Amino acid sequence: REYSPADLLNQTWVASGRLNFAPGTNFSYSSTNFVLLGLLLAHASGEVEWDSFEQRSILNRLPFSRRRLYNQTIFAVSGAPKDYTKVHGFDRTSYNGHDPKKLPGKDVWGVHGVYGGWTASDLTAPAIDVARFSYDVYGVQGVKLLSEATRVVMVPTASRIYGFGTFNLSFMSGQSSGGPYFNAYGHLGATYGYQSLVAYFPGIDMSLAIATNIETDFQAQPAEAMCLAYNAVLQIVINKSITCTFVGKGYYDRKCDCGNNYICDAALMMCVPNLRGTLSKDDCERECGKQ
Repeated sequence: REYSPADLLNQTWVASGRLNFAPGTNFSYSSTNFVLLGLLLAHASGEVEWDSFEQRSILNRLPFSRRRLYNQTIFAVSGAPKDYTKVHGFDRTSYNGHDPKKLPGKDVWGVHGVYGGWTASDLTAPAIDVARFSYDVYGVQGVKLLSEATRVVMVPTASRIYGFGTFNLSFMSGQSSGGPYFNAYGHLGATYGYQSLVAYFPGIDMSLAIATNIETDFQAQPAEAMCLAYNAVLQIVINKSITCTFVGKGYYDRKCDCGNNYICDAALMMCVPNLRGTLSKDDCERECGKQ
């Protein structure tokens, strides 16, 4: 079935009538907040009906020569994926009652409701368009979609996992946290039968988008692709061989391992390998030398 924003926001598990915590005192990711934001934007644009709001208007700030490159970008308000793309999506998740080992999974290409999240889940586009959009938000060159002041607010600080609409993805880069190529930020994407990831890497001023047509329990496949793809590009840019492996399959135990797994042991005053280490040996030795 189709779900309007009002349908979703009035579900009992959403419309609880209370706050989980006082604003500004804690953090909890919530897709329904993106639905609320969409309603606010529609109202601010003078629309009477929510589905009349033209989400592509965000691109209006770009020059026409750049904007026309987004000709395959669609914001789907209703319908099923089959109405917008030829790419079938497959659900392999145990939380939706499926056997993750049974391949290819449940085909959800014709299922209505996939776009029910509206401004939280209705972007359908080629990966190159999503990478371009990320660059037009965060990148250095060309006209940007947002002001520098807005981008500063969006990008999370090193100690935070989330800013304003932006995940800190540095832990997925595989690079040394003491070097110039560690930082990465962007967003994870997940809807019924499809999972994705987009990241911007300021160290080389590059955006990368990963699109997959499967939904898995731990969303590991986009992270693995990003790990290997980013470091494949990086080694060409800096002309240095980089070897990486992706280890772990859970949300919290997976890692892009490029050998940057050292920490400075304060008691020993020396660098030691550690599963939670994020420094190269050289960077670690410099850090240890400062203590």
